[in-house]
Amino acid sequence: MSIALRVALASTLLAGCASINSDDPPPPGPDPSFRPGFDVPFNGTTWRADEAPPPVTGGHLAVLPSGDIAAADPSTRRLFIVSSGTHSLVETHALGGEPGRVVADGDGGVHVVLRDAAAIASVHPITRGLTTRAVCASPRGLGWSAAHDALFVACFDGRVQRLAREGGAVETIATLAAGDLRDVVPQPEGLWVTHFRAARAVLLSYEGEVLREVGIPAISTPREDRIASIAWRAVPHPEGGILIAHQRHTNRTVSTVARPEDPFAQNGGAYGGFDPSTGQCHPPLVTSAVTHVGADGSIRAILDAMAPMPVDLAVDPYSSALYGAPQVMVASAALMADSLAIHGAFEGRAEDAVGFDVRCGAFFGPPSAGPEGQVISLAYAGETQIVQTQFPSRLRIGGHIVFLGPRSSVDGGDVGHALFHAGTSSGLACASCHPEGGEDGVRWSFFGVGSRRTQELRGGLLGTAPFHWSGDRPEMVDIMDDVFRARMGGGSPTEAQMEAVGLWLDRVPLPDLEPAGALAAEGLAVFSRAGCAECHSGAMGTNNDFADFGRGLFQVPPLAGVSFRGPWMHDGCARTLESTVLASCAGPEHSVELPASEVEALVAYLRTL
Repeated sequence: MSIALRVALASTLLAGCASINSDDPPPPGPDPSFRPGFDVPFNGTTWRADEAPPPVTGGHLAVLPSGDIAAADPSTRRLFIVSSGTHSLVETHALGGEPGRVVADGDGGVHVVLRDAAAIASVHPITRGLTTRAVCASPRGLGWSAAHDALFVACFDGRVQRLAREGGAVETIATLAAGDLRDVVPQPEGLWVTHFRAARAVLLSYEGEVLREVGIPAISTPREDRIASIAWRAVPHPEGGILIAHQRHTNRTVSTVARPEDPFAQNGGAYGGFDPSTGQCHPPLVTSAVTHVGADGSIRAILDAMAPMPVDLAVDPYSSALYGAPQVMVASAALMADSLAIHGAFEGRAEDAVGFDVRCGAFFGPPSAGPEGQVISLAYAGETQIVQTQFPSRLRIGGHIVFLGPRSSVDGGDVGHALFHAGTSSGLACASCHPEGGEDGVRWSFFGVGSRRTQELRGGLLGTAPFHWSGDRPEMVDIMDDVFRARMGGGSPTEAQMEAVGLWLDRVPLPDLEPAGALAAEGLAVFSRAGCAECHSGAMGTNNDFADFGRGLFQVPPLAGVSFRGPWMHDGCARTLESTVLASCAGPEHSVELPASEVEALVAYLRTL
């Protein structure tokens, strides 16, 4: 059964489902009279947060059996319980960590992933006291199974863990080698687990046996293939299986130079958008989609159905009876320039069938009425839509607004955070290719440059200047001027605003990893003996110098966080960490001859960085 998309929160209606590997011609461009007139300058305003707001991740809402609403605010690190009857705050809990996914159990308990605290926080259904329990180093997904009376945790390092609703030991039931896990969704057929960057789904039994692995196929046109990536959010489908809000990236060779007719790309850039000189669309490099993975592994997809960064989605529980198919509400966290409010806050507007052109990825038209704040999470309480925003932090429950704490403590945000997540006239945000401040794992093809792998931004970006693989951009302003303004069509931010993006990113940490073991200690000795430390030195694992190991002159990349950045090397040629030191990929001068046992130890060490 097809899925119709309920248009909401900067998403746009696209009836029916796009076919996989279709030979249909690309859709025509918009009318030549179309003029977006887009800009993202925040009126020149610069504002900073004392504590950097975390990157947008979505999934912070849960509805209790009573109909009350649990909302975790990532900026204040608090959990709020809101009465759906009186539309008022009834509980507030300090979490002690950055909240991620939130679930409610069948008795009214609430459970929250603490992404940076290696823990799950739980509110007891009777006493309403909050306790925390240790889990894996970087928990990401969280699911509740009433049938098994258990919580399930998906971990960044590939583990899937089970724990009782109250007390008891944490048990690892499976370890998925690819890692980078995101959501875990209990369904009658088993546990669905998604891989974040690869946009893949694995069905496990409740004891951890792999039952099925599903990759979302590319969608093909005569112009290009659109390849699934970045599974932002997965939720249960009422008919079985899961719905995944994810991205698709192009495999076409792209330019890095803005069109000369529009040097600052106010109406689009080299990476996509509307060309006012021709009246034609240039589809963005990254688009968004919702895919239904059925209980049997079948695939139904909606292509280019919404604005950038589809960080959350929710299914209307009553829509099937009304429309014959489930209706889906999708959140885009990419902000729209003409609906931004300054004074320390900004607004994301709800759009209907206008506001975002799915053919070329461009925002257009006047802002329509919608919720103030950056939309980060969605849910339904019965037939009532629940929308969560941050900056300011609040809920829209149907037509009622509930602020989550005093406005003075929640409405500031950070201009670097805002620009990083802002949708540009190309239909992209910085976070489209650098989700959560990191990277998408994509190997891009550029005219005149060749293949280049998206680079990691977390963990101390400013200390790795100059930027790009070639080190050709000395400062953050150079990157923003080249990529954000010209290639992405991001308007004309001030120099202070562009610098603020780097200052915000510099405070975004890498995911936590498990402590090093004995094998990794052996690997450190191999690392030193093989001469790796000559270039990969310092806190970030780079001397920021340039080196040519037989494949061209490139800046030495940082090794901090290297274990989760596959594929590796500047062109993504290394599919495994082992092959980063093999002549077949790394080049003859970067390669070392080591016995298999030492390669194993070296890789174990790299996985701890």
